[in-house]
Amino acid sequence: MRRVWGILVVLVLLLPRVAFAAEAITSKEQLDRTGVKIGTDVGNVAETAVRDELPNATVVYFDDKFLGYEAVAQGKVDAFAYDLRQMQLSIENGQRGVRLLDEPLDYEIHICVGISSVSPIPDLEDQVNRFIGEVRADGTLDEMHQRWVVDENDEMPTIDLPQDPQVHLRVGTSASFLPIATTPEAS
Repeated sequence: MRRVWGILVVLVLLLPRVAFAAEAITSKEQLDRTGVKIGTDVGNVAETAVRDELPNATVVYFDDKFLGYEAVAQGKVDAFAYDLRQMQLSIENGQRGVRLLDEPLDYEIHICVGISSVSPIPDLEDQVNRFIGEVRADGTLDEMHQRWVVDENDEMPTIDLPQDPQVHLRVGTSASFLPIATTPEAS
């Protein structure tokens, strides 16, 4: 089962830019050159986007996005490709020596849902697929994407608890990708 989401991947660039003589990098085209080093982390959609859209650049791998940001700030790489909202949050929270390129890498990613083979919930895969189909059809997925990704609204809507739930689903996610995954505040 897969859900396809459009995501904007942007590049963090050095402030001020010294490579290419006094020329500042202002476009993807300038990054698609032999000798340009673009950082990314292994397995991220940004890696695929950089390889597809900037095939002449050299990809440099980092185990942590913050190491990538610092490599840009220190001039060790020319750019670092990662998720737009994550980069914005890092800069808003004090990341120095980097800026966002106005022109994003546009790339479609596939997000999968892994289901436990020992789940006691009967027909869980079918139920998840039906749910995704329903929220896609009624516009909920588009509204979530608009709210969290396009409008950058990190507030969670109020969601009523079910009155008599028939199933209790335990879900694991990475809280490092705000606002998509957050820790609920105690009420």
